[in-house]
Parts: sequence; structure tokens; C-alpha cells
Amino acid sequence: MSAKSILSLTHKEARSFFLRPSSYCTFDLPGYFTFGNVLKEAESIIKQKKGLRNCCVLKDPTKTNKESNILYPSNFHEVNYTIFANKDADLSWRPLQLIHPVLYVALVDLITDKDNWNKIVGRFKYFRKTKCIRCKSMPVCSNIRNDVQQISNWRKDVVNETLKKSIDFNYIYETDIANCYSSIYTHSITWSLHGKEESKRLLQKDKLRGELGHSIDSMIQGMTYGQTNGIPQGSILMDFIAEVVLGYIDIKLERAIKESKITNYYVIRFRDDYRIFVNTREDGQQILKCLSDVAHDMGLRLNSSKTNSTDSIVLKSVKKDKIALINDFRDYKSYINRSTSPSKQQAYYIDYLLKIYTFSLDNPNSSQISAPLTELFESIIEPDKIHNKREMISIIADLAYRNPSVQLFRTYIGIVSKLIEPYAVSTKKSLMGKFCKKISRLANTDYLDIWMQRLLTPIGMQWNFSTRLCQIISGTRKELWNSDWMKPDLKQRIESCSIYDVAALSAIPAVLSIKEINIFSNPYIEAPEK
Repeated sequence: MSAKSILSLTHKEARSFFLRPSSYCTFDLPGYFTFGNVLKEAESIIKQKKGLRNCCVLKDPTKTNKESNILYPSNFHEVNYTIFANKDADLSWRPLQLIHPVLYVALVDLITDKDNWNKIVGRFKYFRKTKCIRCKSMPVCSNIRNDVQQISNWRKDVVNETLKKSIDFNYIYETDIANCYSSIYTHSITWSLHGKEESKRLLQKDKLRGELGHSIDSMIQGMTYGQTNGIPQGSILMDFIAEVVLGYIDIKLERAIKESKITNYYVIRFRDDYRIFVNTREDGQQILKCLSDVAHDMGLRLNSSKTNSTDSIVLKSVKKDKIALINDFRDYKSYINRSTSPSKQQAYYIDYLLKIYTFSLDNPNSSQISAPLTELFESIIEPDKIHNKREMISIIADLAYRNPSVQLFRTYIGIVSKLIEPYAVSTKKSLMGKFCKKISRLANTDYLDIWMQRLLTPIGMQWNFSTRLCQIISGTRKELWNSDWMKPDLKQRIESCSIYDVAALSAIPAVLSIKEINIFSNPYIEAPEK
């Protein structure tokens, strides 16, 4: 099917789309993980226990739990499960969450109720009245993986649009919102759907409870221990809710720019990333100030370290490390295989890996090395004939330690899975023990641990991973989410529902496939709804 904006779906189509396992979890996990069964079980629970939906709101402050006979999830810690993904080999990290399936389904039901869905779609039509501010990140429904679709949209709608605008404007300013999802004030969801002034008026008259925005706000607080700062990141549902807040910011930004008497400008927004096109530096600085003020009014702030400007719009359409990659790896597709001499090919493997390593030192935390790493992975056909396998494993371990990008880590271990293939099991375990020790020195390695376990499992190696998903696979833990707020029988139904395919786990090959490490090699997901 062709990609369709989520706003063009009916409420039933939207519900079906949000309940796809690939919409529930948008970050890559090994193929044996599956959330389809637990989502269906959650649907069944919600359908059978309609009153359970009342548990998905904040505790009534006028009643005790004993008086209301309800345990509210907002009273319980770790209702959602959080995976920490290291971003830069330092202390920077991104929290990714698997929302409690019952709360997730309840929120989907609320948002895709026919009347509520029509209200939300109508609100987005209002947001889209902005003439010079364009959102390019609205989720789309297709049979293409969400991450592939998003990258495709970025290239088509942001990069290409930037190049087109270079003929109309002299300057481009870039900025983004610092820690956007973690910083979104949940009350701002209500403001975005109903207007800030109207929301405050309803609140003063004690009429806000029951309004759609307030209900969404309360449900999200129910997932996050009653906190009002931050929304869970890691699902299309939350991407959509973030777009509600960011769409409202678009409207407020346009008003602020108009009040500043600026008329000749253009803004492209991709989620919380902004590209601002102007013809004078004064206009660019003023629009940045307007955006900063609007963001502050919504409880957000701009990321000063990522705010910059240039008069070379064409070059700005492509990242600096991408340009460096083009220059440094101009011939990477033929680098290894260009010589027929076996001895020279032996040297090329490690030389090429060192070339990648050097590039990563010059361009820290760059994801651009994905292409040459993938090329290296595919070029290794007969690993038993490579003489420098251990040296290469050491280089990859240090590369992974210095640049533990979640997008790249699968490629690292994919190459390692090929290099260790010829060794005896005892040697494999010894080498991988050293690899694991190296990676374990990093902070926030949950995501890396999950993929390390994928590498170790086929060779029969256990490692003491503290990550809960790993512990479920190893059999040392059963529950993923805190379901203590549910009645015992309902809690048991969720906890007894497996989140991984036993047959798929037992059948995983020792060597990773290209489909596991390169999202573009297998861009399709489950068949779309009919």
C-alpha cells in the first residue's frame, strides 16, 4: 500500500494502525521479541473489564484507595518499562519505553473513539493553516517499517526541500528542542487541543475534567508515576501526541513572527528539529527568539549546542559527516574486492576497518559509518581465511565502546558474529567475554545488552545482563511491567503472556543476517489492514 498520512485514516483504521506491534515499539529489537500476543490480551482485558479504563487516570485526591476501591497506576513506580540507550559513549542517554500494554490499549481506545478522533484531526487542520511553517514528520501508515519510512520522509521532504529553498533565501538557521519527549509538560497536551487560555478557563470553573486533552494528560501521568514532565518515547502513538504539542507551537510561533513584522521566511519542522530560512541575519535571530519564547511558554527550551546558522544552504542540506564520508570513502564499494591478490585482500580487511575507525575518531558519534560497515559485513564471505580476525574484533570492540550508537551496534556485532564463526566454542566464549567486559564499562547499556545477548545466545553463552528484557530471555525474570495496580487475575493474564517467540529464539543463527543489521534490506512489516 502507498503511504497515507495518519490524519487521513478513519478512527477504526487509526486504532488498527496504533495497535500494530510495529507501532507499539518503534525501536529495533531482535526478531524473537513479539508484542502482538500481549497487546491482544490487553485488548481482551479492556473489552471485558470496561471499568478498568477508570484505573488509567490520576488518583482522586478526595478519596483514599480504600474508599474508592481502586488502585491507580499513577501510584506505582515502573508501570512502563524503560530501556536506556547510550548516545555518545559518555553519560548522555535516551530513555525508550515499552508502555504497559493495558494502559497503551486504553489510551489508543480513548484517542481513536470516533468523536475524539474527529476532534484531533480537526485540530491538526487548524495547525496546518500556518502558511510558512511546514511539519514534515506526521506519522504515516504503510506496510514499510516506520524507521525506514521516517528516513525516506526526511530525505524527500527535508533534504530536498532545503535544496529547493536555497534559491529563495540567503541564510538557514537550525535548532531543536532539548530533550523534547522527556521535557513535554503533560498539561500542555490539554493546552494544545483546547487552547491554553480556554484550558485555564475550564480549570477555574472546574470543568476541565472529562475534556479530551485532560483525559490524555491523566492517562500519561498514570503511566509515569503521576509525573507531569515527559511523555514516553518509543511508539508511534507518542510520536503522534508529541505532534499535537509541536503543532500548537507552530501556530503560536507563526503569530509571534507576525507580531515581529517578519514576512519573508520559511520554516521546516521535522518533529522537534527546525530549519529556518531567511534573507537577513536579523530576521533569523528574531525568529529564533520567537521560537525560544514560545517553547518556554510551553515548558520547553531550545538546545543551544545544536543552534547554528550559515549562508550556505546547499551545504547545510547535507550533514558535515556525510560530506566527509563521501570524500573519505568515495570508492568503498570496491575497496576490498579491487585486488585479486589473496595477500592484499587480507590486508584490505583490517586496513579498511582502520579507515572506518579513524573516520569515527574525526567524526564522533557519526552514524554515517553505517554504509562502509555494512559493506565490510557483506564482503566477509570466508572468515576462516581471514588471518587478522582477533585484531579486527579488538578494533570493533573499541569502535563500539567509543561510538555505541544504537543504529550501529547491530552492525558491529554482525561483523563480529562472522569473525568468530570459525573458532571453537571455548574460544568464541573467551573472546565474547572480553567484548562484553569492554562494553559493560559504558553507562546505560540496556539496548546494547539486548543485542549482545542476541550474539551470545546461539553459541550457548550466558552473561549476567541486568537489563530486564535480557533476564526474561534467560529465564531469571518473568514480569516486564509493574502490574500491581491490577487485580490479581488480570495481572496474571498479562504476566503469563509471552513477549518472545520460543521457536524463533531457539532457531536464531549464530551469524546475523543482513536483514538484522540493515533496516533498508528488509523494509517491510506486517501486511496492512484491509
